[in-house]
Amino acid sequence: MILALILCSSLFLASSNAVDFVAAQEIKKTQALESKKGITKIILKAKIGQNKYILKVSVCSSKESIVKPQILFTSDRDEFVGAAKLTVPPQKCKNFSSQINSKDSSTIKTILLDGKGIPKGLKVRQIT
Repeated sequence: MILALILCSSLFLASSNAVDFVAAQEIKKTQALESKKGITKIILKAKIGQNKYILKVSVCSSKESIVKPQILFTSDRDEFVGAAKLTVPPQKCKNFSSQINSKDSSTIKTILLDGKGIPKGLKVRQIT
């Protein structure tokens, strides 16, 4: 009985560590894609239907212009790259809009990408 309990707890810890490892790998991958030229901030999040939101996102540059910013949008139901056609001048902000599917609005996140290409397997949508 005690041996079975030890085996079960060992299996649980092993699977928990595997999940932690996968989560850590995803965080590292996202950080590698994140731009150092600026930031994004969600300034408006409005529900426009069942599991559908409209977002207004501000992209702010630091010392360099951001040419055609690419923003990674993620939620519990959706993940895509928003591609803009406008340039954000140095030390300025520009606002962009997009829609995203999500059951829980608290899971909606944005990350400014480094512009070195779209991550494989992600949809690309033009943002305005």
